[in-house]
Amino acid sequence: MKKSIFFGLILTALSFGVKAAPISVSGLDDFVMASGSSIGLGAEAHLYSSVGSDFYISMGSGVVVEGAACAPALGIGAGAVIKQPGTTCPAGNYFKAQIAQISQQASGWADASAAFDVTNTTALAAGNYTLSSLHLDAGESLTISGNASDVAIINITGLAKLGSGAAIYLKGGISAQTVFFNFIDNAVARSFEFGGAELSGTFLSSSRDYIMGDGATLQDSRFFTNGAIVANVQDVIYRGVTEVSAPATGLLALTGVVGLLMRRRIKPQVSYSL
Repeated sequence: MKKSIFFGLILTALSFGVKAAPISVSGLDDFVMASGSSIGLGAEAHLYSSVGSDFYISMGSGVVVEGAACAPALGIGAGAVIKQPGTTCPAGNYFKAQIAQISQQASGWADASAAFDVTNTTALAAGNYTLSSLHLDAGESLTISGNASDVAIINITGLAKLGSGAAIYLKGGISAQTVFFNFIDNAVARSFEFGGAELSGTFLSSSRDYIMGDGATLQDSRFFTNGAIVANVQDVIYRGVTEVSAPATGLLALTGVVGLLMRRRIKPQVSYSL
């Protein structure tokens, strides 16, 4: 009996702080932008990681890709730079398959019965949400708050558009590593468009085109879709894995529990007489 309680406490301790994302993007970890279709990068775009396409990538003059550029065909403008040329890239319809799988995992968390619109400034805690539309104008924002180990999955079934001056913020330590905006297939709403907005998060779609306008601030963002990407952007940065991992919290709790139990087992027995 004591043994079963002991191991039960160990399992409980390990569960604290361990909040792995319920979907995995491990096959695209090295990419800040990927498409099962084509990608067009406007002049002066600067991507701080790799970019990949199953079809074609075009780069305007002055584009800088800090990683690799993976595609069967590349169109490279004057002065464009790929920092890791010659990298061995995935073959076949790799990106299409990866993105479709990730988007399908995210869509499994959609709940049409609880869907709502975000059409003005809104604040949400980390969690799972279904939006019937996401449409923000200048000065309006969506804020997702949580700590570094929290997860947010936001499925969007309808219109998705951000005007210049709109924003999606991540607050409290949560990052694009565990915040997923997944655009559900829709015969009418077939794109995600934004202008000079500020965006953070991982953006997924199995079909929609991404139309990304000039002047956007993308300090913790990555973009995956099986539609086309047209990106007239400047810096695209993804911060990646945080330094403090959630499992460390669970290990600390386990250490404390084991210490208490061992101390209890070796505590000397003292008898008192009156």
